[in-house]
Amino acid sequence: NKRNNSFQAIHAFGTKNVEQIQADWIARSYLMHAANGVTMYQYWLADQGNYETTGGTFNATGLLKWNTDDGALPFLQKRPAYYWMKTLKARLGSYTFKSQTVDADTLYKQLYVNGTDSAYVIWYGTQKDENKISAIGNYTSYNVITPTDGSETGISVTGTGALNLVVEETPKIIYFS
Repeated sequence: NKRNNSFQAIHAFGTKNVEQIQADWIARSYLMHAANGVTMYQYWLADQGNYETTGGTFNATGLLKWNTDDGALPFLQKRPAYYWMKTLKARLGSYTFKSQTVDADTLYKQLYVNGTDSAYVIWYGTQKDENKISAIGNYTSYNVITPTDGSETGISVTGTGALNLVVEETPKIIYFS
């Protein structure tokens, strides 16, 4: 089945649109590369072709897309994937991957460290709009970062004590002490 002239195009499912799914997949791919020792990761910055291109294998793969909706001169607009990747860079840029666990439900939990500071990145490795409440642990303090469209640092929620978190397919960063 071909979508937008490409066999590789994704389709929307669950509550997410195709750009949100792209953002999840790119972020998860980056994290999986880190877990396997890949220290550099490259991705399309802007769509293949120009604003007049109507299709092609990689036409909609970029972190940026051509916007011509308002009738003005076309310009590159940031997709959710851009913000997910900027959030990972802003929040984990000085951290080093340490370990990863994957449970039977494909719940991924990666540990990153920076000196004495620690952070988990947690997500479901599915593609069916998975989300479940998970008991993450008890902490003196925690800060949960969720990537979101329009923010290069994500949404931050802080707390203390037991952390019960709705874990989804979108990776979340958890700083803890």
